[in-house]
Formats: sequence, structure tokens, C-alpha cells
Amino acid sequence: SAITIFPQRTDGKHDFRVWNVQLIRYAGYKQPDGKILGDPANVEFTEAGGNDPELFELPEDLILEVHISHPK
Repeated sequence: SAITIFPQRTDGKHDFRVWNVQLIRYAGYKQPDGKILGDPANVEFTEAGGNDPELFELPEDLILEVHISHPK
């Protein structure tokens, strides 16, 4: 477990930011044929030992995604 203490919000323009891959990640699922759908780094976490993980929805405007495409 962990606790994080943030500075008090003052004007709403200088909020504290956390840049950490552990906050927003993409699921990974092992398919019946052995292939991985999604992020292979997160298969074990997504499966959560047979238990359903708890999902926390984040507002889309708080998520910065970089769109990439693979060359053909």
C-alpha cells in the first residue's frame, strides 16, 4: 500500500502532476491461442490472479495519449 500527499490546491492553475506509467495503463489479455491482445506487460495484472480488478474511470480530458501508427 502507499500514501501520497499533494500540496494544497490554490488557484487551480498550478496543480500537482504525477507522471507515472502505473496510473494509466492498458489491459493485456492472453488469448486461447496463446497470443496477447493489448499490452503484454500487463497480462498478469489484468488477470489479477483470477479475481476481477477494480476499475476506476478517469475523465478523458485528464488523459494525455500520444497517437502513433506503425509503418507498413
